[in-house]
Amino acid sequence: MAFARTGLFAGCLLLFSSLAVQAAKPVALAQTQRQDPLGLMGAQAGNEADYSSTGCFIGTIGSMVNDGTVNYLLSNNHVFARSRGNTPPAPEKILHVAAYLCDPSALHVGTLSAWVPLDFSGSNYADAALAEITDAVVPGVNGDDQVGHMADDGSVAYYVSNSLVPADSNLLGDPVQKTGRTTGLTQGVVSSIGVNVSVGYEGGSAYFVDQIVFSGSKGKFSDSGDSGSLIVTSTGTGVEAPVALLFAGSNTATIGNPIGLVISELEAELGGNTTLSFGYSGTPAAITAAEPPTSGGGGGGGGGGGHRSVPALENASDRHQLARPRGLEFEARGNVTENLEGIGALTLLETEVTKSTDASTIGKRPQAAPQYYGSLWANYGIDFGFLDGLSLGAGLRFVGSSYADDANTVKADGYTLVDAALNYDLEQFSPALAGAELTLNANNLLDTDYYASCTSGFYCQYGDGLQLLAGLRYKW
Repeated sequence: MAFARTGLFAGCLLLFSSLAVQAAKPVALAQTQRQDPLGLMGAQAGNEADYSSTGCFIGTIGSMVNDGTVNYLLSNNHVFARSRGNTPPAPEKILHVAAYLCDPSALHVGTLSAWVPLDFSGSNYADAALAEITDAVVPGVNGDDQVGHMADDGSVAYYVSNSLVPADSNLLGDPVQKTGRTTGLTQGVVSSIGVNVSVGYEGGSAYFVDQIVFSGSKGKFSDSGDSGSLIVTSTGTGVEAPVALLFAGSNTATIGNPIGLVISELEAELGGNTTLSFGYSGTPAAITAAEPPTSGGGGGGGGGGGHRSVPALENASDRHQLARPRGLEFEARGNVTENLEGIGALTLLETEVTKSTDASTIGKRPQAAPQYYGSLWANYGIDFGFLDGLSLGAGLRFVGSSYADDANTVKADGYTLVDAALNYDLEQFSPALAGAELTLNANNLLDTDYYASCTSGFYCQYGDGLQLLAGLRYKW
């Protein structure tokens, strides 16, 4: 499964990233309307610097968490942090406003504080980021400090407890819900767990492991602009347990990072001794925690936890599956000569469906799961003459073949792409510019046509063509 940043390929899986406002569907949901101050989660927001010639990009504020002292808004890396890797922190503003994020009246609701770096050469577990709140955020209705998540009419649909739901086999078939800026409050079920997906970002392809797949109960569960939404249980108690952080999807499926991985990864980025909790620090009246789903029986209706019977799914792509990934990762880096550096990475994966509502798929490889992927790269630094300070880089990215159907009868070819890079150390031009560097990156240098992935037997998505990215980097 591969996901593009924009929804251009009907039927194909895509990254439910921040949505260009001009391309947004006309909606009249409360989630798209301005709150001043911001009090309910599920509202739209984005990074002040994340825009293009067609408009600003926006996503969804999933929830609020705190470390006992500081309060943060929670969303995706690609919504709050512009798909960052290990780049230096920047005091970028997170803005909230109705309609157009570029509007001068945008409300400054947070400052980018931490994010889980996106790794384009290894494995990823979460696309997540935090923004420390400003005085423009007053949680709750009428400032009651209780962090509510909004319904489509602007009322509180539910609150969130700290009972994080583990991503194990007991979760399969459980009902869930989310509130997001594009589709609002929607209901769904857990379709698959332990899924590995390759996700296409502007900076390259990122491989995610152990993800959760959801399908909508009535129509689509999510759409572009819903990235960052917090997916929670649907017990009908008014207090729900976090399940996953939404970040990608298609017409029939939604992908989320397991919430336990989201929290642990963010805690690591904030510091080893940090403990994050859902809600607002210093809430005067604690909200009663909902019981997380448990294995075993389960009534219907809107009562307490437990499994609920799920209607038979007509679309084969919505079958419930549990997949088990196993593999090896290799990485090497070293200097061939004083000026030439080599870098290599290879991941070998053996992914197998171990549990499914369709017995014929057990033992098969899940859709769009390659058996291997990796990269080779070389950097050459020039240290003589007028070219002193210039470094040249070139390399290959390769992904093995995968299957486009559950029965493993339709095979999608793998692909190999050529990338290149130029970097110039400006200190060679002037000592006053020490630490500054000009960069030029060419992704898919040969403009190779390829399918990033194929799923559902016949849906295929083209990968990105040639991309040229220039920049100025400064190292402290």
